[in-house]
Amino acid sequence: MGPRPEEDRRLSRTALAAPVLILIAGTVALLWWKPAVQSPNVHLLADAAASYLLVWGAVLLVSRRTPAETAKGFAVTTATLLLLVGLLETAALGGVVDFREVFARPLPEPWDNPGNVTDPVLLHIRKPHSDFVWNGVRYQYDRNGFRNREDSRAADVVVVGDSFMEGWEVPQDAMASSRLGRALGRRVVNLAQSGYGPQQELEVLRRFGLPLAPKVCIWGFFEGNDLGDVYRYEEARRNWGSLVGTPFSQRSFLRNALPAVRRLTGLDEGAQESMKRMRNRSCLVREGDGRSVPMYFWYEGYFLSEKDEASLREVRRLLRQAADLCRARGTDLLVVFIPVKYRVYRRAMECDTGAEPRYWVENALPGRLEAIVREAAPGAGYLDLTPPLAARAGHGGLLYFPIDTHWTNAGHAVAAAEIARDLERRSW
Repeated sequence: MGPRPEEDRRLSRTALAAPVLILIAGTVALLWWKPAVQSPNVHLLADAAASYLLVWGAVLLVSRRTPAETAKGFAVTTATLLLLVGLLETAALGGVVDFREVFARPLPEPWDNPGNVTDPVLLHIRKPHSDFVWNGVRYQYDRNGFRNREDSRAADVVVVGDSFMEGWEVPQDAMASSRLGRALGRRVVNLAQSGYGPQQELEVLRRFGLPLAPKVCIWGFFEGNDLGDVYRYEEARRNWGSLVGTPFSQRSFLRNALPAVRRLTGLDEGAQESMKRMRNRSCLVREGDGRSVPMYFWYEGYFLSEKDEASLREVRRLLRQAADLCRARGTDLLVVFIPVKYRVYRRAMECDTGAEPRYWVENALPGRLEAIVREAAPGAGYLDLTPPLAARAGHGGLLYFPIDTHWTNAGHAVAAAEIARDLERRSW
């Protein structure tokens, strides 16, 4: 006679004990190991693996199949998942797929952006003839990686700077450089690039700007990050070997999929902290129709630090070189100060008692930069865009995007008109 039903059930429970204990032990091991690792991606992967083991442990306990059949299902499913991830990673390793683009991963540094190519001096520059749409705005670039629809061999005016002058978030025809060209009736070539600081802008002037034989070079200086970009650039140059040369780790499926899952599930602690910080940095400003809208101020008003003072000394050296290069080519130099939105709206905003901008200060950077231009680049022009932007802000109309740091179409219009007036006033 074979085993009785009671014995069958007892044997099944005995057979289940070992695999269930193994799965529980694996889950505990993953959760115990996780706090020792700082990476949020590793934490998410450990949580997913632990959850996967717990689910299979539950399946073992409630399934009507034999333990052997269930174990076989676990092995096949696990092997299939690992094979799928392996195939995806192989595609990334071979350069077939770049998962940074698939998952639109926010990248901490522009040289990690798959839309850029690396450069030992510029660090990064947009790929030649890039053409893409982002947030409903089309971006078109020339053969050198700058935001111009056409390649140019000559120019009357060249513009260097960062994302403000590049025209981030606005259509090509609405950019300050495009508006300036129409106002002057001259050929204006945009050589600005997002993420650039003074050292890179000097190299752009030398490598791309002056060979176009312009009559005028406009150099946009954004107070929000150009001083910080000075030492950020130097640090990147010192560590350049460790920052580039590992494309697979950047293209990897898991490297990019895990942050995407964290963003979608609200588990991205950095994003949560950033949003909380931004809520504390908002005040109300009036739009053209009289409505009050919340304006978020990312760059704060603060007194200049010792690092800022060191950066200003480097800016003085760079502007002296720029002035010498321009003078040798018969090109006039105009340095344009681009203020952060706090400086523009500080007298036209209404802040709650707990809002951080209520307690910020206005430093003397515009005057300091003007003095540097006068001393280091005699003959060069200087234009502070704060007064015209602040005057327009006081009468309503959003010149900066409420959440983003950049100019709206209206902001670009004010900047272009003021620059055009300044150039005409100087008879350039």
